[in-house]
Amino acid sequence: MRLSRAVWLLAVAGWIGAGALGCSYDPHIKDGDLLCSLNDQKCPDGYECRSGACYAATSGNKDAGLADVGLGGDTIAPAVLKRYLGAWRMDDSALRTDQCDDGTSGTEPVTPLGTIMEITAGEAGLSDLQSKWLCDLGLRLDATGAHLSNTDPSCSQTFQYEVQTWTTSRFDLVTTDGLTATHVASYTLVDRFSTGKVVTCTQLVTASLTKY
Repeated sequence: MRLSRAVWLLAVAGWIGAGALGCSYDPHIKDGDLLCSLNDQKCPDGYECRSGACYAATSGNKDAGLADVGLGGDTIAPAVLKRYLGAWRMDDSALRTDQCDDGTSGTEPVTPLGTIMEITAGEAGLSDLQSKWLCDLGLRLDATGAHLSNTDPSCSQTFQYEVQTWTTSRFDLVTTDGLTATHVASYTLVDRFSTGKVVTCTQLVTASLTKY
């Protein structure tokens, strides 16, 4: 049985209309997955910038600004956390300044200590991030960047004639774009020689980094 021309045209029009409706562009951005614009910290219409990432304006997230990330806040925006994860290469201007109790002091390139810093996800409830460079450190994430999360963590390295122990008192890593970062850290180094001599030094590390 053939459809009349009028009925056929109506059927085609209905099919086209349904197809057009089915292909309408209505994207849904998951809270925290989209970064705010770098220049003016803006988000698409219907979203607002919190913690450096975009959240639905009616999502119910409290308006706490950047402070609502990390161990001290409610949640970590996935986009903000992602900025820090990965391998970071220290540039050639990275420096370590030493002041030791045996009267020696000086500033030299960080290169001998290694130039790659690995940042991974931290342990739930203990740290937001984990840094692997010199010492393995837990980091918390807040409005100003990633910082030391535990008090005075230490690590040691044994050589043939000495044991070196570093205790970290400060560790700051800051990135706004996930591509470049700045880093400042302070350590106390205790160098115990097989002869019984002990030398204690304070060390300050400053560096610019690039995602590797």
